[in-house]
Order: sequence, then C-alpha cells, then structure tokens
Amino acid sequence: MERTKVKLLRRWHAASGREPGQVVEIDAARAEYGIKMGLCEPAEKPLNKMNKAELLEKAATLGIEVPESFTKKQILELLREK
Repeated sequence: MERTKVKLLRRWHAASGREPGQVVEIDAARAEYGIKMGLCEPAEKPLNKMNKAELLEKAATLGIEVPESFTKKQILELLREK
C-alpha cells in the first residue's frame, strides 16, 4: 500500500492525537480524501510539479548522480526508479 506524507491543516479526529501543522505519513487513499476535504496538504511538492533545478536538488539529497544532459523527464524517471 502506497503511503504519503501530509501536513495536517486541522485536527483529523480527536482520538488520533495529531495536531494541526504536524507532518504525518498516511495511506495514499486517506491522504487524497484529506486533501480534497481541506483537512491536510501534501508535505512536499510532488515530483511532477518540481522544476528541473528542484529535481536535481532532490536527486542530490538522495545521493543519485544525474548527468547534466538529462532532461526533466529523464530525471523524473530516474527518481521514480529509486
């Protein structure tokens, strides 16, 4: 099951003990619902929304070397493989 990090915008439900502003990892379906309902927002920008410089920075933080000749699409594919 795919999991997604989200930042809570308001209390999800009282029993969870999670507070607004907290970054949590939840399953993708719940994250999608929460985003749609305004309960949370993605904790980090999705890869497909990043520009080439941001993708190169992300690759560097993950320790992935990217040739300078790579396009944005090639960098995306490389990051998704890892």
